[in-house]
Amino acid sequence: MKKKKKTNRTVSRLPAALIRKLGRQSDSSLAHEYDLPYAQVRQERLSRGLPAFARLAWNARQLALLGTAPDQQIAQRLGVGATSVYAKRQRQGIAAFGKSTQDSRHKWTKKQIQMLGKIRDAAIARKIGLDNATVAWKRRSLGIAPMGNRRGRAGHNWTKKQIAMLGKWPDQEVGRRLNLHRHQVAIKRIALGIPNSVTQQAEMLWTAEVVAQLGKRLDREVAEELGITASRVSGYRQRHGIPMSKSS
Repeated sequence: MKKKKKTNRTVSRLPAALIRKLGRQSDSSLAHEYDLPYAQVRQERLSRGLPAFARLAWNARQLALLGTAPDQQIAQRLGVGATSVYAKRQRQGIAAFGKSTQDSRHKWTKKQIQMLGKIRDAAIARKIGLDNATVAWKRRSLGIAPMGNRRGRAGHNWTKKQIAMLGKWPDQEVGRRLNLHRHQVAIKRIALGIPNSVTQQAEMLWTAEVVAQLGKRLDREVAEELGITASRVSGYRQRHGIPMSKSS
C-alpha cells in the first residue's frame, strides 16, 4: 500500500472574500475591514506571491466622483477597493452619498415633486422651507434635470470672499451659507488645492508622538488625553494596522 505524500501546503482560514481582494486593496484596510491582524493578512498575500496594493494616483476627474454615488459603485468604476474610495473621500472631507438630514425628515408631497425641474431649486427651497442642497438631492435622485439646464452652462461664479471660506469650515457648512450642494463646494476646494478643515484637524490631532503611543497604551487612555472617544482612537489604530501590545 502506497503512503500518501505529505505536503507543506496549509489551507487558508481567511475569508474567501478577503482573499479575492489581496493585492487589490491595502493589507491594512483589509485587516481593518475583516477585523484581523495586519501581519496575518500581509503573510497571506506574500504566500500567494501577490504584489502589494498599488495606490491609485487620483486625478481631478476621479476626485470629482467622490460622494456622487455609493463608494462601492465608484470603486468598481475605478477598479479599486471600496475601502480605498471610502478612505480618500474621508481625507478629502466629502460626505457620503445619501440623503441629507432635512431630506430624511421631510415628507415630499406629489405637488412638491411635480415642481422639480420646472422651477429653480432655490425657489422650491424657499416655498417649502428646505435648503437648496436638499432640493437638488431630491431632484437628482429622481433623475430630473435642473430647470434651464444646458450643456456647457457655467456653474457657480465664485467670489474672492466665498473662496476664502473654503477649508475654514466643513464643505457642508460652506454649502449651507452659499446655498450650494456640499459636492459643489468640495469639487471647487479640491480644484484649488485647499485642504478641508476636517483633514487639518485630524493632522493636528494625530501627531508622531500620539501615534507612537497607539497599541502600547489602552485606547481609552489615549482618548482621555486627546479629549475624543475611545472608538475614534481604536478606529485610527486599526486602519493603520497597529496591533495592541500584549502588555497593554
